[in-house]
Amino acid sequence: MNFDLMRSLLIDRALRGELSSYSNSVAAEEKSLNEQKTKPFQIPYDWQWKCVADCVQFNPKVIQDDTAEVSFIPMADVEPGFVDQCSTRQTKLWAKVKKGFSRFQEGDLLVAKITPCFQNRKSCVAKNLTNGTGAGSTEFHVMRCVSGVDAKFLLFFFKSEYFIRYGVNHFNGTVGQQRVGTQDIKDCLVPVPPFEEQTRIVEKLEAAFVEIDRAEKAYEELQTLSGVLRGQILQKAIQGQLVTQLDTEPSVEMIGDAPVDVPFAIPEKWKWVKLKSVFSMQAGKFISASSIQPEGKYPCYGGNGLRGYVDVSNRKGRFPLIGRQGALCGNVHVVDGDFYATEHAVVVDCREYGDPDCVGLFLEAMNLNQYATATAQPGLSVKKIVELPFPLPPKDEQVRIVSKVKDLMKQVDALSAK
Repeated sequence: MNFDLMRSLLIDRALRGELSSYSNSVAAEEKSLNEQKTKPFQIPYDWQWKCVADCVQFNPKVIQDDTAEVSFIPMADVEPGFVDQCSTRQTKLWAKVKKGFSRFQEGDLLVAKITPCFQNRKSCVAKNLTNGTGAGSTEFHVMRCVSGVDAKFLLFFFKSEYFIRYGVNHFNGTVGQQRVGTQDIKDCLVPVPPFEEQTRIVEKLEAAFVEIDRAEKAYEELQTLSGVLRGQILQKAIQGQLVTQLDTEPSVEMIGDAPVDVPFAIPEKWKWVKLKSVFSMQAGKFISASSIQPEGKYPCYGGNGLRGYVDVSNRKGRFPLIGRQGALCGNVHVVDGDFYATEHAVVVDCREYGDPDCVGLFLEAMNLNQYATATAQPGLSVKKIVELPFPLPPKDEQVRIVSKVKDLMKQVDALSAK
């Protein structure tokens, strides 16, 4: 669920006057017809289109005593997104920051000018400043609202998708160091309602954002709960507690040497085996990055799952794949058909002993990432993981386990989607 999209659409409606408490539809229609060809979008009749330059002073004068402590706000201390928040934990002497930095006072607007901070909506109203004064990154546009313009209303405008697109379309500079210039900001058109209406709009947006914040927090908690439930389902499955053991199903015969240390008890008909005793586990083959394309004939799998598509395949069938390289090593995907496995993916051939889907679920439940090497580039050793103990159920029970897990996972997905 995209809560930032909700916030963006709500601001968009506000800037079009759709949250206004009053309007004159006839006059609004006449005005909209006259302005439709020259202005970005329609606004109520008693609103005005103004340039940003008519609403603010750019880089306004700030006077402070040299010996005074003032707040210092680097770009990193301004929160991105739709919040109006910056940290004022840092302080410096005014004499040391009055030159070479942006300067501002309580209530001024700070808007990032450089990519990607601009697109990330790093903007805020400067508040709670030490001695009412601050300095900070030179990558801020500093603006002070003129009489009749509410700073919070203008901040919502600066966080709007309309303004962000305008700024991106007016970027200057090289890639990675692009900025939106002062003159381009000054020339940007702003829909400005009467001051009292600005205040009402701010109140409505802030109240709506509080409700969106609550919904987002509840959704995140639900997703966390869903993740916990999925983990519990897998643990129940791998320990033989998810489906009933049937008398009609034969016991698993012992295959290879029994593991010495096992992590939990399993049903009587199951057997603890070493992975190498029942499955063939082999890493794929190297293929150049230039051979991997966004579209192609065969899917290509690497250490973190699907990497793209290639023109050749090196395996055919249904197999669990274990990613063995990178921060996500130990992740498990079950793939089917013709595909290419790179050297960073371990192909698990279940042979006659395992159902690929059940083996994939059990391998996921084993949390193989815990066996990764503690290096800058974590990795799994095939020689190490083939020695791990594996609980092997009867083949028919494996099929029933897969069916039960799929059913339970659907219920969890339905819960998290609400």
